[in-house]
Amino acid sequence: MLIDPDGNPNRSIYLIGARILDYMNSSRFQTFDIHRTFREINDNSSDENQRFSFEHFLLALDWLYLINKVSTDGKGDFRRCS
Repeated sequence: MLIDPDGNPNRSIYLIGARILDYMNSSRFQTFDIHRTFREINDNSSDENQRFSFEHFLLALDWLYLINKVSTDGKGDFRRCS
């Protein structure tokens, strides 16, 4: 579900996708490991309410893939689309 009207808005797929893109745009790396990216985004959350599950992270990553914001490299990592 992209938006859960009864849930925490900080856990919406749109917001998590935006946080992933922000992380990628501020990084010097071109490719990103899924597990490391998930940990770093959650570890850098100053508020406990901004943390999200790995399942929500994967849904947001899938959404970014569908709208051509990220692609896979065939080795399990992902990268920004230009």
